Amino acid sequence: MKYLTAALATLWRKSAQSESNGNGLGKGLLRGNDGKSQSLGVTGVEEPPLHYATMGDIREIAAFGVIVVALLVALNREVLCPGWDAGEAFRVLYVLTLAAEFAIWSDEFCGHVDWLNTSRFTDRRGLGKWASPIYGLFRIPALSLGMFALALVTLVVSLVVAVYVKEVVMLSFLLACIVMTHLFWNRQNIGGHGGLPVLHTLFCLCLLVEGNEAVVRICIATFMGFSYMGSALCKLVTSLLIQRPRQWWGNGDGLKFYLLDSVSIRPMRGIRRDVRSAIITAGPSLRPVLDLAMNAALIFELAVPALICMDARGAAVLLFAFHYSVWFLFDIDFMSYWAPSLLALAVQNLASLAIFSRIGKMQGVTSHQQQHQ
Repeated sequence: MKYLTAALATLWRKSAQSESNGNGLGKGLLRGNDGKSQSLGVTGVEEPPLHYATMGDIREIAAFGVIVVALLVALNREVLCPGWDAGEAFRVLYVLTLAAEFAIWSDEFCGHVDWLNTSRFTDRRGLGKWASPIYGLFRIPALSLGMFALALVTLVVSLVVAVYVKEVVMLSFLLACIVMTHLFWNRQNIGGHGGLPVLHTLFCLCLLVEGNEAVVRICIATFMGFSYMGSALCKLVTSLLIQRPRQWWGNGDGLKFYLLDSVSIRPMRGIRRDVRSAIITAGPSLRPVLDLAMNAALIFELAVPALICMDARGAAVLLFAFHYSVWFLFDIDFMSYWAPSLLALAVQNLASLAIFSRIGKMQGVTSHQQQHQ
């Protein structure tokens, strides 16, 4: 926690100095228009240290453990939490899980922001690979490390408070917009992808009122389902229409390429390195197995919306396993910030069909009343 504690301590000192000089807390904490960094510079290095992916990172163990516990509680909601309906269970599990994930990775995030500020590589802050404005409209200013740490801590606290006061979710959404836009290149935020379900799910929870719980969960499930399908379609369009020479995405050579591409930027040690090396150096005899794995992954992503409609809880379990395998092979963590939104599928099976069933019952009652009239 060295980055987080050091950032908050320095922010406190800056605040005291500003007040003694008659200046406000925020003065001088944002990056100036002259382009000079006013970050706290905890490490003083321009790049973060090389990170080796293993199976023993205590942060990953804690983060994934929180996700697994939340998934098990959601799948067994009727037994473990008989007093909670599906909407309440999802809201509580989601905000608590997200708060835990932000707390676990807080030092990683503060280190990334420190690097962004001290390296002066860019002043842009936003979502996705290119740091795009939120919803294409709203740009977030570049915060100093101290202000970012303050926003991150406030976000964690607001998520915990939202368990008891659901209106606080709106504040959590606004703070998440600030935090996630500063992590667009962070390895733990998977190149900006992690912020997409976080912001969407929090926004949907802001709309949660009594009586529309199922609708909110369906909106989240729809977004998640078509995110996977969209990912598969992007792979097909890129491989068949854009890249030269054109090549079918689902082949073993593609898997080897992805693994080889990640060797330098995501080095591994231990069993994960051994598995990756075995796949990269696999001979022609294993080509059908690798082809099958790639095509199965492609078909799975395309079929996620259908799987959600048929068996939402089963789809949630399969997606958790899918993301764990992606982390194991590529060290790309979709578990910490993508997977919590999948709890919307795990708290109740076939939520969409439940609404259709309710509509059918209402129509049946209406027709019965008309017959009596």
